[in-house]
Amino acid sequence: MPRRRAARVNYARLSGRVAHIGGFAVIGKGAALGYEDPMSELRLTYRADDDENRLGTLVVQVRSSGFVGYAESYVDLNQLIPFAINLEAYPISADTGLSYFTGQIEDEVRISVIPKTSRGHLLVTVELQHRGWWEGQQMRQTGTLQLVTDYAGLDTFRRQLGRLGEADQVEAVLIGAA
Repeated sequence: MPRRRAARVNYARLSGRVAHIGGFAVIGKGAALGYEDPMSELRLTYRADDDENRLGTLVVQVRSSGFVGYAESYVDLNQLIPFAINLEAYPISADTGLSYFTGQIEDEVRISVIPKTSRGHLLVTVELQHRGWWEGQQMRQTGTLQLVTDYAGLDTFRRQLGRLGEADQVEAVLIGAA
């Protein structure tokens, strides 16, 4: 999948189907942004700022049902690793599910996982939010994308996520079905 930055999108050509979320994130119809693949995925890329403290930028790219979203959030990798460990749970509780929240800096990202069916399908919800300012007033931009996966896909993602930040692992990818 080619990497696209929000700054390179021609908003006039997209006929209002794209919501600009701050300077970092875009949500819109995938075909308009050049993504023709119907596959759904959640891709987390970690760029370390301070290896000693395990702080850095988490780049979140998600696509599902023809829509795409992108956000960057400053994170403490030590708070992301427990989420990866919790993803090992089987079965995931329908009452509580599992979730990770990056915190309230500029861009916020929340990733939630709950059972979708009794056959092992899981619903992954990714919420992107940006708080910006315009003429002294706060503007909150939000977008939510969902994809369906299974425990096997979640386990692969969990293993990659648990190694995020190591020299050979800077990306974790969850492949979805819808």
